[in-house]
Amino acid sequence: VFIQSKGLMSTEAAVSFPYGDGSGCILASQSGFFEFVDDSGANYFAWQLEAGLTYRLIVTTGSGLYRYDTQDMVEVTGFTGDTPRLRFSGRIGMVSDLCGEKLTEAFVVRSLAEAGLDHRTYSLLVAVATPHPHYRLFVETGPGPAVEVLGGGLDHALKANPQYEYARRIGQLGPLRTTGVDDLYGRLKRHRMKGGTSIAGMKAPVLLTRSDAALLAALGADKEDA
Repeated sequence: VFIQSKGLMSTEAAVSFPYGDGSGCILASQSGFFEFVDDSGANYFAWQLEAGLTYRLIVTTGSGLYRYDTQDMVEVTGFTGDTPRLRFSGRIGMVSDLCGEKLTEAFVVRSLAEAGLDHRTYSLLVAVATPHPHYRLFVETGPGPAVEVLGGGLDHALKANPQYEYARRIGQLGPLRTTGVDDLYGRLKRHRMKGGTSIAGMKAPVLLTRSDAALLAALGADKEDA
């Protein structure tokens, strides 16, 4: 059974939903008024966007939010007619820095796509500081390449960041470890709810910049690694 992505939904706004055969999800253009800000700070409307570029998302809704900065980044993957198709590309300010590599969530999203992991139901890269700094990839199990192949592909894609490549080459960062688990997002959600996080405001990150033993155990780190 093929399970579609739910699109980009939050307590603030319904931004996109799955429709058609294109990559990403189509903008929910009738659910609010959307503005998009590029790296230079220039604002654009939906019909002015360019495929392949990434924008910061601003929403105005009928429930009273006016030009609310969601702190979400979205990539334009194409168009259905005049309506853009979007892919969540990370949160503003989400940066992992174990050994000077400074991986942003947006870069990790692109690297996951390059490694073929964007077709999985859910994948999550976790920074692990002890006993030796390394990254751990958790992958929702399913059909397709073996998890160790996917992990190797992601490690290669991450090396496009020269600081990551250097830290891996000289051994400051240990090898990327990969674990395939069932119900990955459910595991993360239950762990966060135990810590007091409300399910209403919970999003599915692709990068966690810190971790502890409890989180790793909750995600299934006791399973055999690749």
